[in-house]
Amino acid sequence: MKVIFSILGLALLFSSQAFSIEAVNHYELALKAYNSGNTDEAFIHLKNSIQINPTHLPSKLLLGKVYFNSGNVAAAEQELTQSLEMGADINLVLPLLGTSLIVQKKVDKLLSYEDQYYNLTKEGKFEWHLLRGQAYLITSQPDLAEFEFKQAQQLFPDDTRSLNTLATLYVSKGMLKEAESIIEHSLNIEPNNEKTWYLKGELALKQQDQKQALSCFLKAYNIDNQDPKILRSLTLSYLSTGQLEQARKLNDVILEQTPNDPTATLIEAWYLSNEGKSELAKGILAKLSQEMSLLDPSTMLYDRNTTMVRGIAELMQGNIETSQKLLLKHIEESAGDPNALKILAHIYINSNQYDQAILLLEDKPNIVNKNLELGLLLIQLYIHENNLFRAENIQKKLSSHFPDDPALLFTQARIYDLKGQHGIALATLNSITTAAPNQQFLLLKGKLLLNNGQLDKARNITNRLLEQDEKNIDALNLLAAVMIANSEYDNARTVLKKVLAIKPDNISATYNTALIYKNNHDYAQAQATLSGIISQTPSHKATLLELADLAIETNDLNAAESWINKLLNYYPSDIAANRKLSAIYMAQNRWSDALLIVSRLLQNDRLNATLLLQQARIYSAMRNSESAKSNFTVIYELWLSDPAKLHLLASHQIKANDLQGARKTLNKVLSLSADHYNAKIDLARLSLIENKPDETKQLISELAKVDANTAELYVLKGDLANHLKDKQKAVKEYVKAILIAPENKVAIVKLYMLTKEGYGQKVFSNTLEDLLIKDPTSNWKRKLLADAYLDNDEWALATQHYKKLLETDEYHLSAAILNNLANIYAQSDLDKAYQTAKLALDNGGNKNPALLDTFGWILARQQKFTDALAYLREAYVLDSKNPEIRYHLGHTLFKLDRNEEAINQLKIATQADTYPEFEDAVLLLDNLK
Repeated sequence: MKVIFSILGLALLFSSQAFSIEAVNHYELALKAYNSGNTDEAFIHLKNSIQINPTHLPSKLLLGKVYFNSGNVAAAEQELTQSLEMGADINLVLPLLGTSLIVQKKVDKLLSYEDQYYNLTKEGKFEWHLLRGQAYLITSQPDLAEFEFKQAQQLFPDDTRSLNTLATLYVSKGMLKEAESIIEHSLNIEPNNEKTWYLKGELALKQQDQKQALSCFLKAYNIDNQDPKILRSLTLSYLSTGQLEQARKLNDVILEQTPNDPTATLIEAWYLSNEGKSELAKGILAKLSQEMSLLDPSTMLYDRNTTMVRGIAELMQGNIETSQKLLLKHIEESAGDPNALKILAHIYINSNQYDQAILLLEDKPNIVNKNLELGLLLIQLYIHENNLFRAENIQKKLSSHFPDDPALLFTQARIYDLKGQHGIALATLNSITTAAPNQQFLLLKGKLLLNNGQLDKARNITNRLLEQDEKNIDALNLLAAVMIANSEYDNARTVLKKVLAIKPDNISATYNTALIYKNNHDYAQAQATLSGIISQTPSHKATLLELADLAIETNDLNAAESWINKLLNYYPSDIAANRKLSAIYMAQNRWSDALLIVSRLLQNDRLNATLLLQQARIYSAMRNSESAKSNFTVIYELWLSDPAKLHLLASHQIKANDLQGARKTLNKVLSLSADHYNAKIDLARLSLIENKPDETKQLISELAKVDANTAELYVLKGDLANHLKDKQKAVKEYVKAILIAPENKVAIVKLYMLTKEGYGQKVFSNTLEDLLIKDPTSNWKRKLLADAYLDNDEWALATQHYKKLLETDEYHLSAAILNNLANIYAQSDLDKAYQTAKLALDNGGNKNPALLDTFGWILARQQKFTDALAYLREAYVLDSKNPEIRYHLGHTLFKLDRNEEAINQLKIATQADTYPEFEDAVLLLDNLK
C-alpha cells in the first residue's frame, strides 16, 4: 500500500510539473519577445501561459507591462491589481500600477496603498513619493505635492525624474527662478534627457521667450520624435513663430497618433479654412463640438403666501401645503412669531420634513436661542439628524438664559450619553433637582448607571419602576440588560420570557435574548435571532449594529461592512454606524475611506477627542504627520487634566513619531501624577529614541526607588545598555526581565535579536530551554529557540525543535518550519532537502518566497537549472528586494547561458552583504564582467 501511494504521488508530481513547465516555457518565450520589442508575440505567449496557469505571477506582471505599453491602461491596472492580491512584491507592482491609476485619475485607489509604504525599498519609496505628489496635483493640493516631490529628491538627489517633477510644479506655481535652477541641475546630470529639454521649453514660454522655447522643443524632438507632448508643444511653437509649413507636418503626425486630439483638430480646421475648404473645416469642427458638448443644469423655484389665521384654518381642514405657505408668509411679516414657528415646525415634523423644520428654526436664531420650547425642539431635531455638535451649541445658548431648567439639563444629559460620555451624562442628570422623577428620567438614569458599570444602582432603579408597575416592559428590559452585564444569563432569560409573555413581538426582549446567545458564544443562534428581528423590522438600528459586531467577532469584515451599509441606508448620519464602518476600513487599511467618514463625523462633533484621535491615527498611517500633530495638539487641550488619557495620547504620539509632542504630554502626566510609573518608563524610552541616555539613566534611578524589581525596568535597562553598545550588560538585563516575567515577549525577542548580532547565544538557548521544560506547549518560544540554533549553525538542536513544532496543530506542515528543515538537510542530503521542501510546497507553501527560493536553489544545486528558474522567478516576483533570491536567480541564468540577464540580477544581489553567499555573488559578477 505504501508503494502504491508513493507511485501515485510521483505520477501526480510529474503531471503537475508538466502542466506548470508549459506555462513557464510560454513565459520565457514571452520575455524574450518583449525584450526584443515584439510585444504582439509576447502578448500571445503570456495569454497562453496564463490560460495554462492563471496564478503564474511572472506572466501576469509582464502582461500588465504589455497592456500599459500598448495604451490599455485599464487592463494593465486589472492585471497588476490581481498580481498584488496574489502576493506579488509591492516593489515590482507599484510603479506601473500607480502610474496606471494616475493616468485614470483614480486617486483614492492609489492612496489606499499607503499602508504598504514601510514594505517598500528605497527605490519603491522614491516611486511612491512621485506618485503621491502627482495624486495631490490631481486633487489641487500643490503644497502637499511639493512636499512629496522633495521627499523623493531627498532619497535620490541626482535623479532627473524627481528633479523634473519638482521643476514642473514650480513652473505651474510661477516659481520660475526655482524651476530654472533645478532644470539646469537636471541637464548637468543628464544632458540628453528629452523630458528636461521639453520642460526647459515650457519654462521659456512662461518667461515669454518664444525663440528659446522653440529651440528647446526642437532639442527634445531630436532626441525623441514620437513623444506626444513634445510634438504638440513644438507644433504650437512653430505656429507662434509663423513657421506654418513645419507646424502642418507635425500636426499631421499628431493626428496619425491620436485622430481625436482636440487641439490638433482645431489646427487642421484652421488650415482647411485658409485653403478655402470651409465646408470640410465646418464638418470637422461640428464633430469636435458634438464630442465636447455639455448640458446646462436646471434650476428650482419656490413661492410663498399670506397670514397666520388663514394658515391655521387651512391646517384644520387638512390642507397642509397651503397652510405651510400661509404660515411662512406670516412669520416673515411678523419678524418671527414664536407660536407660528412652533406650529409650522410641527407641521414639517409630522410630514417627515425634518430638514425643512431645521431650516425654519435655524433661520430665526435670535428667537429660537431665547425661547426654551423652540430651542429644545431644534435640539431634538439635531439629535434626530445625529448632529450633536449643533445640538450642543443650541443647548449652551439656551443654558445662558435658562441655567437650571430641568428639561434643558435632561436634554444635556441625553447629548452627553449619545456622545458616549456616560459619566458626564450621569453627573448632569444627578444635578437635576426633582421631588418626583418621572419614568423617562428614571429609565435614562438606569441606562446611564448601567453604562457606567454601577449595576447595583441600576438594578435599584428597575426595582423602583417595577414596584410601581410589575409589567413595565421598559423596566423589565432594563433589568435584563443589567443581568446580562452581570453575567446572570439564566436570570436574564427568565425576565425576558416574562416580557415576551406580555408582548410576544417586543423587539428589545428578542434583541437581549440574542445578546445572551452571543455572550454564551452561540454565534449561530445569536445570528438567527437577530436575523429574525431584521426580517420583521429591517431598519432596527441596534440589531443591525449587533449583526455587524457578530461578523467582526468571527473575523468576517466583508459581512460586517454589509450590515453597516444596510443600517446607513436607513440612517445615513448614524454616529455609531459610521464609527464602526470607519473602524472596519481601518482594519482593512482603507485609510482614505476611513478618513472620509471620520472627517464627516467631526463636522458635527468637532471637539470629540475619540474621533480626533482616530483621525490622527489615520493621518499617521497615511504619513500626513503635520495633520496628525495638529490633532494631537487639540486632544492634549481636551484631556489636559486627565493623566490616564494623556498617557494614552503620548503612546499614539510616539507611534506617529511626534516625539516633541509626546515629551510635552508625558511631562504633563508626571506633573499631574508624579508617581505614574508607566509614564516614566515611556519618557525614559523616549529619551533613548532622542539619544539622551543620561536622562534615561536619571529616570531609571527614580523608577528604581519606586520598584526596582519589575520586568519593565529591566527591559529598559537592557535598552539603555544596548544603546550604549554594552551588549553583554544588555543580555544580562533582558534575562533578569525574563526570569521575573517568563511570558514577557518583548524581553525574549530583544534577547533573541542580540543573538543575531553574536551576543548571548548560549544564555538565550539555556534560558529558553529552561522555560520550555516548565511550559513545553509554548510554541512561539520553541520557534525562536529553534531559529536561534539555526542562526548559530547548530543543526541537530534546531532540527529537534522544528520537528516538535511540526507535531503541533499550530505548526503542522508549516511552510516556514519545513523550509528551515530543508535548508538544514541541504547541508548534507539534497534529496531529503528536496522532499522536505516539496512537502511544504504541496501543502500551501507555493506563495512563500523563502520556500520557493529554497526549492529552486536545491534544483539548481542538482543541476536542474531550467526547473530551478521557474521557482526562482516565482520567488523573485514575491520578494524582489531579497538579495539572496537575486543571487540564486543570477547564478541559474548564468548556468543557462543568459549572461546579460544574470549580470542584471547579480548587480542587485551584490549591493547587500547580508546573506551567506555574498562573496560567491561578487566573484561570479566579476567573472561575467
